[in-house]
Amino acid sequence: MSINSFDNYPMSWKPDLSRASGPKYLALVSLMEDDIKNGTLKAGTKLPPQRELADYLNVNLSTISRAFKLCSQKGLLSASVGNGTYVCADVTAETVLLCGRENPRMIEMGALVPQVSGNRLVKSYTERLLKRPDALNLFSYDDPEGTGLQREAGVAWFQKSGFHTDKEHVLLAAGGQNALTASLGALLERGNKLGTDPLTYPGVKNAACARQAGVQVYGAERFSVATNQQKRLSAFPS
Repeated sequence: MSINSFDNYPMSWKPDLSRASGPKYLALVSLMEDDIKNGTLKAGTKLPPQRELADYLNVNLSTISRAFKLCSQKGLLSASVGNGTYVCADVTAETVLLCGRENPRMIEMGALVPQVSGNRLVKSYTERLLKRPDALNLFSYDDPEGTGLQREAGVAWFQKSGFHTDKEHVLLAAGGQNALTASLGALLERGNKLGTDPLTYPGVKNAACARQAGVQVYGAERFSVATNQQKRLSAFPS
């Protein structure tokens, strides 16, 4: 039971679990996601120490640790030994994909998404397509592997980049993000670390940190530091 009073105590985040149902650590993850989306928790915010937050919420420390670990796997938090836990600086790169924005004064530097104004043209063309006599064919499925001609085009494209294969080893994906997610899922396992260039396509993080993947993404310099820290810790068995 908490023995401290938090009425006037300054904390960067004071989640309310009074209405939570189910496992408390999952409820805490959900609250953190909501507060990041609505702006209560901003990118770069330093979170309270885990013991302090456990005392405030009157829960076990393991509850806070599990919630923080899951949020880190989803790409919401970043922690370093001796420096604390922070809301990731690029956390809004994912939340911007959830809604359209018409604010002409905002320049989005995180996610690469089309301008919302283009949606009006898409709507107009879609309405015209649906009026065609053969519109029902638009909802039919094509070969998921792609046609032979399409896969041969893929082989030619690979050859220009110095890679040699044949059409039997080429599969088409429903867009770059789909292909990226499938590739990372085939090469990495949950809990792995992925090093990237300091500036890279933000979709890499969306794919790697998805709930199914649980891969931690690090910029090249930070990945090197994290790896060295892990090596030092592994030298001291628990």
